[in-house]
Amino acid sequence: MMTMSFPLRLVTEDVQQTQSLAARLARQTRPGDILLLHGDLGAGKTSFVRGFCEGLGMPDPWEVDSPTYTVINHYHAGPGVDHIDLYRFEDPFELEEIALDEVLRASTIKLIEWPERLGNYPCPDPRFLIKIKSIDDSRRQIEILTPEPR
Repeated sequence: MMTMSFPLRLVTEDVQQTQSLAARLARQTRPGDILLLHGDLGAGKTSFVRGFCEGLGMPDPWEVDSPTYTVINHYHAGPGVDHIDLYRFEDPFELEEIALDEVLRASTIKLIEWPERLGNYPCPDPRFLIKIKSIDDSRRQIEILTPEPR
């Protein structure tokens, strides 16, 4: 398997290419890594997570769905994956109520949708920043960055 180099910017032609890219990225992650997923509604963040989990060996990646209402979904893939959706949160105080700090300290890999909702909430430095933009019904512009530690 070829190692990916970052920053990476490309266009995927369909959901399968998006998921394949996510699977490749998954194989370069370590327990405890945090990945921040930016993108509008319908951009393909959950599809990206589905491919990511498949890349870590999840037997049925179609079990992956958006945790908009459950907030955190845990998947048995690799060291464990916590898929966190902060879309409905407006106040960082609400994040304390769901014990997000405990999830962030766990050895699982965390994929966080709508990370801008974290505001000033203390979050460990992310390993990857993923920006997904919808070009049309099937194509996505994807950018994967490795941010500098704060």
